[in-house]
This record gives sequence, structure tokens and C-alpha cells, in this order.
Amino acid sequence: MRLASRMSQNPVLNPLPPHPLRNSPKHKDSSQPANTPLPRDSEAPQRLEDTIPDNGLRAWLQCAGSFFLLLASFGLINSFGLSLRPLLYPHFPSSLSAYPLTVLGVFQTYYQRTLLPTSTPFQIAWIGSLQAALLISLRIIAGPFYDRGYLRSLLVVGGVLLVVGMLMTGLCSQYWQLLLAQGVMVGLGSGCLFLPSIAVLPQYFKKKRALATGIGSSGSAIGNYCPLH
Repeated sequence: MRLASRMSQNPVLNPLPPHPLRNSPKHKDSSQPANTPLPRDSEAPQRLEDTIPDNGLRAWLQCAGSFFLLLASFGLINSFGLSLRPLLYPHFPSSLSAYPLTVLGVFQTYYQRTLLPTSTPFQIAWIGSLQAALLISLRIIAGPFYDRGYLRSLLVVGGVLLVVGMLMTGLCSQYWQLLLAQGVMVGLGSGCLFLPSIAVLPQYFKKKRALATGIGSSGSAIGNYCPLH
């Protein structure tokens, strides 16, 4: 009696007997057999890097789109500035006569000489500075939208703002109008187009990523000469 009472009070001395149905075949998980073979390499899920085409018509069309997006956004802003020709011609007349496109921009020079002769160069420079500031800073907002899959929306909004801003720039005749049309509207449109033009290339190129990025980035340099007339 004393030994039975001690065993009932001490759980270590009185372990629970195994449940008769715990190890029965009916209660085993039939969906996960014990000797399941490991999946082969061909049956393993495909990695994201393996889906990059790295060539083909669709990939190079993305590169061409990146080129023209940078040409219209960053290249257009690069064209705002002072012309090097009137500054360097007195010192190098023979050299500049052979290179008529020796310029860094045309908007600043045109505004100072023709459209806004009463405004100072410092005031006119604010138009181009506002464009560049919005181009860079808007990536903070455009980046999360791009990550959530709103690439087409960014392109549509940026294209509309850029086109409407340049059309309104052609109708402007005062300083504050140019500041709003070219500085704000074109700057916002360029900011929406700039991020997708760079971020889309790594999704289509792996081995040729450097080449594709170089071709796309060259649009910002070639766009410097587009406003020339």
C-alpha cells in the first residue's frame, strides 16, 4: 500500500503508458510519408535570376525604352545651362568654327538674351535648378510605387506632366510662368520617368547588364543636344 501511494504521488515513478492509438497506422500523416525522396534539381523551384532573358527582342526593347526615357528626362534637364560657344570663341575662334555644337545648354542663354532680358542669370538659373532638384528628390516617392508594381502608372503620369509642361513652356512669356511650367511640371514628370528607366534594366539583363545600362544612360548625354535649333 505504501509503495503504491508513493508511485501515485511521484509522476517520475509512475509514467503514463503509451496511448494504444498514438502509433497506429491510421493516425500517421499519409501526405508526408517517412521515406519521401528529396526533389531533384530539375524539380526544384526556379530561381529569379534564372528567369532573366539577358537577350532577345523584348530585353533590348527595354534598353531602347530606357534610352529614350533618359533622353527626355535627364537629357532635357542637362540642356538647361550656359552656352560654351560665346564664352570660348574669343580665345579659340579657329577651333570652335569646326565644332558648331560646342554647348552645354540653350535654355539659360535663350532666356537671358531673348525671352527674359530683365531677369538676372541667378533668377533664371532657379528654373533649371528646380528641375534637377525634383528629378532627384522625387525618387523617394517613385521608388515605393515602382516596387509595388506601378511602373505603367509612373510612365503615364511622368509622360503627361513632361509633355504638358513643355507645351506650356512654349506659351510662357513671364518668369513665374516658366518657373511653374518648366521648373515644376517638367521636373515632376522627369522625376517619375527617371527611376523606371534605370531600375527596369536589371530585370532583363544579367551578363550584359553593364552594356545595357551604358546604352540606356547615354540617352542623358545625347538629350543635351535635342533642344538645339
